[in-house]
Amino acid sequence: MSRSKLKSLYITLYITLLVLAGMHSIVAFISSGFAVAWLGAVLATAPMMAFFGWLGLSQTPRTSPNLSYHLILALVGTIISAMGVFVENFNSMLPLIYSGGIALLGTLVYVFWYSRFGRHRSAVIEVGKVLPQFSVEEVNGKSIDSKQFRGNYTIFLFFRGNWCPLCMAQIKEIAAQYQSLEANGVRVALISPQSHANTQKLARTMEVAFDYLVDKDFQAAKKLGIFQEDGLPMGMQVMGYDSDTTLPTVIITDPLGNIILSDQTDNYRVRPEPALFNEVIQTHKKSGIVPM
Repeated sequence: MSRSKLKSLYITLYITLLVLAGMHSIVAFISSGFAVAWLGAVLATAPMMAFFGWLGLSQTPRTSPNLSYHLILALVGTIISAMGVFVENFNSMLPLIYSGGIALLGTLVYVFWYSRFGRHRSAVIEVGKVLPQFSVEEVNGKSIDSKQFRGNYTIFLFFRGNWCPLCMAQIKEIAAQYQSLEANGVRVALISPQSHANTQKLARTMEVAFDYLVDKDFQAAKKLGIFQEDGLPMGMQVMGYDSDTTLPTVIITDPLGNIILSDQTDNYRVRPEPALFNEVIQTHKKSGIVPM
């Protein structure tokens, strides 16, 4: 089984077990008369349960890389559970399994293995290169060539799909900058491998004049070296998404098609600030390399 397939299975299993363990810990803590062992399990599981709930509703596309506070609470909860189980001769090992196994170990794996793509930077989209030519489709199915974006500064945002809450938060952040981007003649191309229907839904939701594009069969992602096999969390295929996906990537080009920024994040929870995009574009304009 490939690493990506393992990750796809892991995240679904981890979140499911975390929620079940957390809910059971809360019920058991109350019904046991506030036993110390179950208190530790609640303390260990609750922060990550809250984190995933916040992630789904979040309006920010970035978190701390290592989730240090969540890991500390999981460790403290595990210690408390161990004290309750061994020192007080608790009659069950479940609190320790929940806190030490699912919460602490599971979160360590999530933070330091699952969250990292382990991607190798794509050489063809490094700064200073000319953006390779590729074709994508508009929401109406009409093909559009990347060369058609020349003449403007363009932000190419490759995202995984509407299912990804951090991708959606990143797009909303950029949409909030729409007026200033438009005033500066900057085009924004949002590109994902999702269906035309989902892309149309996104366009209706955003209500800003970005280019909403579909990378059919991952033709652009493969050409640019940002294709990810089996990147979709297991089980989400029932929502109509492909198991394969695109690595979150931001490319900014100047009017001649030269790449002036290439953000190839290796952590899906860490996305660049929109201020960086404006800074890069303004700095490039002031350089006088490309007359505007």
